[in-house]
Parts: sequence; structure tokens; C-alpha cells
Amino acid sequence: MFKPIFSLRKGAGLVLALSFCVSNAEAGDANQHILPNEAIEQASQALAQKDRVGALKILATANKRTIAAKDLQVAFDEIAETFLTEKAQQNYELGVSLRKTDPNMAVSKLNDALKDEPDNQTVLVELARLQLQLGDCSTAIKTLEKASSQNPGSEVVTLQTSQAELCLGHFEKALALRPSDLRHSKFLVFWQLVEIERRFRSGQLEQGLALVQDTLDAKPSLSGPPELFYWRWKIADQLKKTDEKAAVRYVRDCQKLNSRQARDYAPEPKTCLRTSEVENFLKKSHNADK
Repeated sequence: MFKPIFSLRKGAGLVLALSFCVSNAEAGDANQHILPNEAIEQASQALAQKDRVGALKILATANKRTIAAKDLQVAFDEIAETFLTEKAQQNYELGVSLRKTDPNMAVSKLNDALKDEPDNQTVLVELARLQLQLGDCSTAIKTLEKASSQNPGSEVVTLQTSQAELCLGHFEKALALRPSDLRHSKFLVFWQLVEIERRFRSGQLEQGLALVQDTLDAKPSLSGPPELFYWRWKIADQLKKTDEKAAVRYVRDCQKLNSRQARDYAPEPKTCLRTSEVENFLKKSHNADK
């Protein structure tokens, strides 16, 4: 079902929340060309007229001295990610539903969504994830550049760009994109997966396995992306420390993956795409024991 512009956290609620953050500071900055409160209200009006580019430009004029960077980024994210048309959202949802069964058709549906909303960050990010899933790393970079050009502070765009650089073998570029402070990041586990793969691919196997264990220790035992167990098995196997329990756990978690979990783990484009590799290992291992 299409969610009208500014539903849930959008629109007036966003304006009120951010206006509260800046109301006290505005008194001392009355001479600024445009105040944060005014910028947010004007941006909301522009978006209501389906002018996302204009809304983002208006918001960029907000005086950053009178509004916390985090709060300003919330506004940028809301505007960049909001759907403006029902048709675009329907094509997006259809694309997401086809991600695992028919990724090429999913890409087609997301491109259809972009015909109606070429600057929609939600669609651009999902398209980049599918391109990474299909191994089209260079195209994913170009897709993410479009998203970053309008919302350079977006953490999810930076995360997927880091994954794309890693996909291209640009290990240092991938590492350079990692935020210095991830303590409050909702994408922490996905940043860890990027670093785990970087260490694996650059031959730092012991360090990679240690990071896998540290990440698992920090997560509740019944949650977290299945890929953590893939990497625990994969790296241990390379070190001749076969971890069959991790292999079994990975396959089991992927078999039980529900639609909510699939969306939660979407920032990792290869979630549960390597089950055949692990299942083949388990079959060979069991045959060898007979």
C-alpha cells in the first residue's frame, strides 16, 4: 500500500521534531540568511510539491551552527528516501520481492521506479545492492554516486559504496569509507562484515576470524546476519580449522530466513546467496565420514 508523502515520521512530524532542536538557538542567529526552522519548513513544502531536488537544496542552506549535524542528517535522509508517487513505490516493492528469485527482473522493476523518481535514494540503494549481488560492481558505484551527490552524509549510501569498492578489489578505498566512530551506528554489524571480508581477501585470516568472533560475541546468540557464520566457516576452513557447526548454522539460518529478516539484513547484498557452497562442503564432509 502506498504511503502518502510525509506519513509516519515524515512531514509535519519531522518539522516539529527538528524545529524543537533549533528553536532556542535561532534567537541568537536572527541575522542569518535562512534559519534551520525555515529551511526545514520550506523543504517540506517543496517535497509536498514533489520537488525533491529543490527540497534538498533548501535544506542545505540551513545554518549548521544552530542545528546538530545528526538532526540535519535525519532531515536529509527523510527527504531523500521518501516516495513521491504510488507507481514508483509499487515497482520498488515488486523489485524487492523478486530480489532472490529473479534478480534481473528485480533490476528491471527498480529501473521502472527510477523512471518516475530518478532521485529516490531508497530505490537507488536497492538497485545498487542488486547490482552487487549480480557482481556488477562498477555499475553499482555509478548508482551510488547518484545517491551520494544529493545526500553525501548518508551512512547507508557510504556503506554500500564501501561494499562496492571491496567488490572491485579496492581494499584501501573500502577501508577509508568506514566511519571512525561506529558505537551508535545501526549498520555496525554490516560494517563489520565489510571489514571481515576485506581481511579475508587481503590474507589477514587470523585477524578476520578474530573479528568474526568479536562481532558474534557482541550480538545476541539468536540474532544477526547469517553471513557472520558463513565467514566463521569460510575463514576457519582456509586456516585448516574446519568449523562444521558454523556451516550448519549458516545453512539453517538461511533456510529459516523470513521476509522481515530479509529486509533487516538487506544492507548485506549477499545474504544467504552462498548456501550451495556451504551445503556442498557439508555433503563432502559427511560422505568422507562414512
